[in-house]
Amino acid sequence: MSQQPPNERLDADEALAALRDARPSDAVSRRITERALERRAPKRWIVPLAGLAAVAAALVIWAAQPAPSGDRVQVGPHTVVRAPGSEVEVVRRSHEQTLVRLGRGAADFDIEPLGAGQSFRVRTPEIEVEVVGTAFRVETADGCSTVRVTEGRVRVTAGRASSLLGAGESTHHCASAVEAPAPGEALVREAQRLMLDPQRTAEAAVLFERYLSAHPRGVFREEAMFHLPFAERLAGREAAAQTAAVRFLETYPDSRRAGRMRDAFADAP
Repeated sequence: MSQQPPNERLDADEALAALRDARPSDAVSRRITERALERRAPKRWIVPLAGLAAVAAALVIWAAQPAPSGDRVQVGPHTVVRAPGSEVEVVRRSHEQTLVRLGRGAADFDIEPLGAGQSFRVRTPEIEVEVVGTAFRVETADGCSTVRVTEGRVRVTAGRASSLLGAGESTHHCASAVEAPAPGEALVREAQRLMLDPQRTAEAAVLFERYLSAHPRGVFREEAMFHLPFAERLAGREAAAQTAAVRFLETYPDSRRAGRMRDAFADAP
């Protein structure tokens, strides 16, 4: 084994001693420490507090935005699309009857076929529209209302006048041309309202009968005769309901409501 000369060994010892006493600069030490911490600490996603506040504020602003005009609304199985700036209100909603008020503007209605005893009506300041499984549009502005039918048929009532519209047909009514309410109309409307209350259906049947007795050829004769059997049934008087159903079918055998009456009262002819 060879040995280093004494002078060379001494020079190496002095060099090592000099390295032990050597110290890196502050900048180098800081970088070394930071690298060591990065290797040992798990990575985290850090969002500045100001950034979190901005995100939260944006979410609050988005959530507070009103629903866009021209929105689509489901009224049970039926669809109502309100035109921008229009005023639409569901005044009454039950299994049997739905009443929507169009205060201003326009709305498109897509009505699913109705069951026996069910009705869907749209009321403006000038007219009332009753529908049976159809699609149509109602507009009201400046004291006038317009109805345009795209599918099926609707009944439009304006004062004493009542008419049926089919697909592709339209009608226009203004307040100045609308006559006073037909005699006895208040009785029929009140009876329809009472049918919504399970405790007052017997009163509704009495009002329908009163109208038919006082106005045997009135504008709302078919309306009253059609709803009377259902009012009697809801009141628990099935025999009276069957009798009223037979009377309706004998009087209006070709009415669009005749099929609904037969479906509801299987024993009727």
